[in-house]
Amino acid sequence: MRALSAPPPPPLVAVHAGSTTTTKTLRSRRFFNRDGRFYDNNDTNTNKDKDNNRRRLRRVKATSNNNNNNNNDDPEETKKPSFGGGTDSNGRMHVPTDAFGGMSPEFKAASALKTLFTMVAVRIVLAQEEGYDNEGGGGTPTSIALGKFLEENPLRDGNEWLQKMLECEQTELRLIALRLIEVRRAYAESQFDFNEVRNTARLEIEKDNDKLMVDYMKQSLSAE
Repeated sequence: MRALSAPPPPPLVAVHAGSTTTTKTLRSRRFFNRDGRFYDNNDTNTNKDKDNNRRRLRRVKATSNNNNNNNNDDPEETKKPSFGGGTDSNGRMHVPTDAFGGMSPEFKAASALKTLFTMVAVRIVLAQEEGYDNEGGGGTPTSIALGKFLEENPLRDGNEWLQKMLECEQTELRLIALRLIEVRRAYAESQFDFNEVRNTARLEIEKDNDKLMVDYMKQSLSAE
């Protein structure tokens, strides 16, 4: 059997460049890219891709430099909110410190929510006790005691109301107060939708403002 011989090497051709003689092969400069595709190193599309990549790199560098320059100009700029129009240095509307007894509007709203959450806890516990009532309308000892206490002590401030219940001599009422405290905490942490409150408040303000302006325009036109 005749042995297979290795293929002959590619022919070499001399290329004269001035007084210097170089040697190169006639083998095509072709490679596989990372995707396994076969392409020509001298292909026009490949060169265009390289140029596009260089342009993208320059744009990314330019954008990064602009962002760094903007942040370095005023470090406090990133701390400023996007709303305002008031006189405070942070760009927010100035609210006098004595407007709500030294409390911020946010703290005032949070205080109101504490009382609201206490009322919600009372309703939740009463509804739970109604589900436990197998007698059919008579009520459980817990619901009867809670309803009587609520009737004798209107709920105006959540913390004061719970504190008064904790000071009662009846063990049943003290246990109910501890239960209400836990229900109030759980509802505030995982049940109440604060984002929905924010969106609803904004929509209601816009709707009420529009109505007030329309009523004012009607009154102005009728006065003329």
